Amino acid sequence: MNFKKTALVLAMAGIVSVPMVVQADSGFYGSIRQGLQSTGNDAAGSDDNQAIANRGSRMGFKGETDLGNGMTGFGHYEFGVNTSGTAETVTRRKAYVGIKGDFGSIKMGQDYHTYYNHINGPVDIANWNSGFYSQGRTNQALTYAGGSGAITFGATIYARSDDDPTVAGGGDTGIDSTEIAATYDAGMFTVGLGMISSSNKVGADGEDRTGITISGNAGPVYLALSMQSQDLDSDYTEISASMGQAYLAYGVQDKEGNLDGDAPSQLTLGYTIPVGTDTVVWLEYYKVDSDELVANSGDTDSIEAILKYSWN
Repeated sequence: MNFKKTALVLAMAGIVSVPMVVQADSGFYGSIRQGLQSTGNDAAGSDDNQAIANRGSRMGFKGETDLGNGMTGFGHYEFGVNTSGTAETVTRRKAYVGIKGDFGSIKMGQDYHTYYNHINGPVDIANWNSGFYSQGRTNQALTYAGGSGAITFGATIYARSDDDPTVAGGGDTGIDSTEIAATYDAGMFTVGLGMISSSNKVGADGEDRTGITISGNAGPVYLALSMQSQDLDSDYTEISASMGQAYLAYGVQDKEGNLDGDAPSQLTLGYTIPVGTDTVVWLEYYKVDSDELVANSGDTDSIEAILKYSWN
């Protein structure tokens, strides 16, 4: 049995060998996020556009069960609900199951996994428009997360079900990609290091990615800086800052080898206004500079006012 198969078997054995005790504690939650948006395009002949837009409305179920011996079983479903436009009404955002305890946690399914948690998460602070590149919620993943002292760490493997071993070039039928990352908490700031290694559909090396993120608080100000590099495509530098209810996110992309649009940038300015226990308003200004040779071609800016109501 090779190493990859052994890792999968051991992980599964750890999940299924735990005794089942105690009733689950579960709950239904959700939020509706609807807003007014005005978008302008600087290209010649373009008009501003006004729209009522969905901004991440969702609903979900989650629960935990005390398994005894210091361990807890947990599961989570979350669905995106489109409240505008003609796209699909309901989409999957999260769907995972796992076990946690003194050893850390093992989780299988769709969620934010290792690379996002250590590299993207600290700079992803805007309510909506935040950053060029984010690994985000990914599926068909098995993740271990743990820690020791000031260091937290994790690893994720992906094994996709659409790989077809009966067809030439039908996929990398082993482990499709891996993520590893660790974060060191130095007190005033934290430093996260992470990488993604992947293979494409014919088994060749894919677009490997590395990143470093530094974040922390300086008095009332939160600051985060992330630098990421992708082997053959682009590098990304992003900075986020917040103080009180106000926040800023700025990112620059270096498209390696491009002449036109080589260094596009994005800027987000936002402010969150709590209206009550379950109701929030947020305001955002979002600007994209495409850096294209034709003056202002592809440049856009938008102003949004979003009303969010949540329940648990």
